[in-house]
Amino acid sequence: MFVPFFKRMMSSTMNSCYKDTKLVVILGSTAVGKTKLSIELAKMFDGEIISADSMQVYKGLDIITNKVTPEEKQCIPHHMIDIFDSTQEFTVIDFKQRALKVITDLVKRQKVPIIVGGTNYFIEALLWDFLIEGGLDDVDPKKELRNRKAFLFPGSKRRHGDKNEVDDEESDQRVDNRDVIAETALYDELMKVDPERANQLHPNNLRKISRSLQIYHTTGETHSSLMKKQQDQPGSSKLSGPLRFPKTLLLWLTADQTILNDRISTRVDQMLEKGLENEIKTFYEKHLKANEDSNVETKEPDSDLQIISCVDSSTNVELTEKDSPLETQTNSTKSDLLSKPGKSETSMTGDSKNNVLPESNKGENSVDGVKEYQEKSEDVLLKSYEEGIFQAIGFKEFHKYLTYTGIDESKKQKLLQASLDKLKQITIKYSKKQVRWVMNRIVKRQAVNTLPVYNLNASDIAAWDEHVCKKAKEITQCFMKDEPITHAPMAISDIDEKVTVTDKHRKHVCDDCNGRIIIGDDAWEIHLKSKRHRKMKVNRAKKMQVSAQT
Repeated sequence: MFVPFFKRMMSSTMNSCYKDTKLVVILGSTAVGKTKLSIELAKMFDGEIISADSMQVYKGLDIITNKVTPEEKQCIPHHMIDIFDSTQEFTVIDFKQRALKVITDLVKRQKVPIIVGGTNYFIEALLWDFLIEGGLDDVDPKKELRNRKAFLFPGSKRRHGDKNEVDDEESDQRVDNRDVIAETALYDELMKVDPERANQLHPNNLRKISRSLQIYHTTGETHSSLMKKQQDQPGSSKLSGPLRFPKTLLLWLTADQTILNDRISTRVDQMLEKGLENEIKTFYEKHLKANEDSNVETKEPDSDLQIISCVDSSTNVELTEKDSPLETQTNSTKSDLLSKPGKSETSMTGDSKNNVLPESNKGENSVDGVKEYQEKSEDVLLKSYEEGIFQAIGFKEFHKYLTYTGIDESKKQKLLQASLDKLKQITIKYSKKQVRWVMNRIVKRQAVNTLPVYNLNASDIAAWDEHVCKKAKEITQCFMKDEPITHAPMAISDIDEKVTVTDKHRKHVCDDCNGRIIIGDDAWEIHLKSKRHRKMKVNRAKKMQVSAQT
């Protein structure tokens, strides 16, 4: 039976039920003071807070996800926190649908909805309408790859279906080549039916390639043509459809990056004092370690345990917040990852916590068995970091510390300190990307659906009340009374010239790196500054010089 790709096509007129709804939205990077300000405004304007944080929706890991404490809440109701199980995938569509229900309820009760959080694309999906969203069947890129490989290589064996094949390095390489050929075939198909979209994607981005192909085969229209239709809608822009909430106040807290870096470092140290180490270890033992032991197997590891790249992975080099809502799929539960062991013809014996090996690996091959077991345990654990709350910044940074089983206390402490340092580094990097995202997607949004942004400089903690709290209350007061706002919003001229609007879809080819393909201007800039690129560039120059002399 044909399943519609869309739940709805976007209307040319704005949804009337939200046109008069007033929202207060607080933007800002990590550790800038969003929570503190939101509570102050909620107390003054009889508001309730809706969290827009992709990790705080999950139950558990309160410290590392920096959830607001009961004391900090000051009796102000908070929504969208601790609502999903840690093994589930929470998407931007889930957020939008649930947040809209909360907003509707708050308006009925004459409360002011205050949206606050660092997952900016959640906020964007709430404020603006999008053409391509719910109703989409989940795309399984691995399944697409298997189907294409079966078509190209009929009768071929699964990679792990035969032990001799696994042990045969040449056979492994042959199967790997089949994967590459199948991936190339999918990209080539997209290039034929939708070349415009194909040129925006990296040939290895299997999930997005599969999704664009599904759009074409399900609707008969190309992904790129549907995105153009969105732009043609009244009140739309290149980035999105029309505003869902035209009466929205955007407050953007910023701080000098050097000062913010120190705050982030201090916050991590405070997390450790609050029990971060114990929280991570306990959660690991309860969820990931149990999953690691139950899913390590010797045959057919792909039969039931199909790990799919998460929709909102923070590995996207252009943005820290994964894809925009245009690139997001519907919710898919990942509970199998942590609760459902894959099929295996080899039984496990003994206590799984004691690294007991499969029976077939014991005896004279026990050393090889240990190595194989450890490698598969490592693989399962690393893939687990792509699911649900395990994507949280900070969790995977403790991987080496969590998996260390030695008795050397000195080494253990060094691993802990290295994990903390890495957590600080990646959080600082994330904060910079949050700033770029707000700048490029909201502040510099040049269209009829643009919202004014009011900047609050939170660099000086001593001047918080004057520069942030007082100013925010004055702006909000005017906004709520429909009076002219006495403070001016940000203007393009106020923006640092070094910060420029970038194209996340532009394709770049690096001749120095053997034709490596880079998608997105931000990713291209990162690549050009990388050690690998500089080394390849020098080597290429030397080869060209030698070639010219011969």
